[in-house]
Amino acid sequence: MRTSTATRLVRCLWVAIVLLWVSSLVMVLADQPSKAGVGVPVGLAAAIYAIVGGLVARRRPDNPIGWLFCVVGLSLVLWMAGMAYAQAGLDGAPGLSSLPGAAFGAWIGSLSALVVLPVALPTFLLYFPEGHLRSRRWRVAVDDSTCRHGFMTQAQAAGAGLLRAGNLDGAAERVRPVRPAA
Repeated sequence: MRTSTATRLVRCLWVAIVLLWVSSLVMVLADQPSKAGVGVPVGLAAAIYAIVGGLVARRRPDNPIGWLFCVVGLSLVLWMAGMAYAQAGLDGAPGLSSLPGAAFGAWIGSLSALVVLPVALPTFLLYFPEGHLRSRRWRVAVDDSTCRHGFMTQAQAAGAGLLRAGNLDGAAERVRPVRPAA
C-alpha cells in the first residue's frame, strides 16, 4: 500500500471514529444524561488507540501494529455507539423508543468489542516491536489465536441465540443492559 493511500484511509478512520463517538454521546445525553460520563473514558481510549495506530500506519503502511491499533479504536467506538443506539431505541426516552434497527445496534455493539479485542493483544505481542513475526513458525500462533477466538465467538453467539434465523429481536432483548429496579 502506498503512503498516500494509507494517509487517506487513516483520515477516513479518524473521521469515522469521531463521528461515531459524538453520535453515541448525543444519544446517551438524549436518553440518560446521568450516564454520559461513561462515554468520555471509552472515547478517550478509542482516540488514543486511533491516533497512535494512525500515526504508525501513515508512516509505515506495511506495519500491522498501526492498523491493529486503528481497528481496536474503531471497535471500541462501535461498541459504544451500538450499545447507546440500542439502549435509546429499545427503551429510551419517549421520542427515541422507536428507533429503527435498535436490535441490530445491540448486536453490533455487543459483538464489535468481543470479536476484536481478545485477538488484538496476542497479535500485537507477536508482531511487536518491528512489525513482523520472528519467523514463519510464529504464523501458526497467530492463526491459532484467531481461529480459537472465532470458534469462541460463534459458540457465544449461538448460546445467546444470535445465530438462529429470525431471532434478531430476541437477541437484542438478551444483550440489552440491565437497569436496576427503581
